[in-house]
Amino acid sequence: MYLHALSRALGPDQPFHAARALGLEPGERALDRVEDMAEAYLRELREFAPRGPYLLAGHSFGADVAWAVAQRLRDQGEDIALFISLDSPAPRQRDGREHPDLPADHWIRAVAAVLTQEFPTLDCKDLDWAQLPEAQHAAVLAQRLVAAQLLPAADSEATVARFVHVFRENHRASFTPRPLTGVPVVLLQAADEPPPLDDQGRPQHDPRMQQPDWGWAQLTDGPIHQRS
Repeated sequence: MYLHALSRALGPDQPFHAARALGLEPGERALDRVEDMAEAYLRELREFAPRGPYLLAGHSFGADVAWAVAQRLRDQGEDIALFISLDSPAPRQRDGREHPDLPADHWIRAVAAVLTQEFPTLDCKDLDWAQLPEAQHAAVLAQRLVAAQLLPAADSEATVARFVHVFRENHRASFTPRPLTGVPVVLLQAADEPPPLDDQGRPQHDPRMQQPDWGWAQLTDGPIHQRS
C-alpha cells in the first residue's frame, strides 16, 4: 500500500503494475525460492504486457524478486529497458539456510519494527513481545494496526498471521542472482530516511551499502544512475 503515492506521482500516461507477496491470501502458499516467485509474477506480467521492452522496479526484498524477473525475461530473449532500485542494494546470494529456528518473538518483533518505520501512525514501542504468549502475537499487532487505521478490523488477526509467515519465508528464501549484460539501472536513494532494518528490527549495516553503487555494478555492465 505504500506504493500508492508513487503510482499517482507517475501520472496517467505511465502504466504501473504492482505485485503483492505470495502467501498473503487464504490458502495461498509462500514460495521458498526467489526464482519460483519470479516465475509466478512473470506469468501475470505476460498477461498485460506479453512483449518488451520492460521497465522493472523493486523495493527491499522486492528488488531481489524484480531482478529475478529480469533474469527470466532475458533468458526468454526479452529486452530490459530499465531497472529501478527503490532505495535497495543489489541482490546477493541466498542459500536458504541463513535463518535457523529462532525464538517465537523474533519475527513478530521484526515485522512490527519494519511496519512502525514505514507507518509513523503505528505505535508498538511499549510492547514486549518476549513476554507475550506466541498465540497472542498476531492479535496484538492486528489491534494496533486497526487502531492506526492501517488494516480493516475484519479478519485482521488472520491477515497479520499470514503476513508474518510470508515475511519469515521471504527472509529464508534462496536466490542466485546473475549478472545481466547491458541492463541500465537507476538507484533511487532516500535523502532523509532512517537506516533500513534487518530481520531483527535493528538498524541494518549492510556491506553492499558501503559501496558507492550499493553493489549494482556487480550485476550489470550497463549505466548506473543514482538519484536521491
